[in-house]
Amino acid sequence: MKTVSIAVILILVIAGFVFTKTSTTELIICADGSGEIYTPTPVCRWYLSPFRTAPTDVDAVRRASGLLEGGVK
Repeated sequence: MKTVSIAVILILVIAGFVFTKTSTTELIICADGSGEIYTPTPVCRWYLSPFRTAPTDVDAVRRASGLLEGGVK
């Protein structure tokens, strides 16, 4: 049981590091379960909600979708 707990914690730490390099749009696609992202959907959802919902992340998604021309002011 201790080995499994350590393995899960290690996976989450590595995923967190990788997710810091991933765009918010890619994380949304991963959390939705669509696309060709190989990270499990629950892991993407776990990371996205508390860590990638800042105004700058929302702004990045808006700009990528063409909904916003400028930026957060």
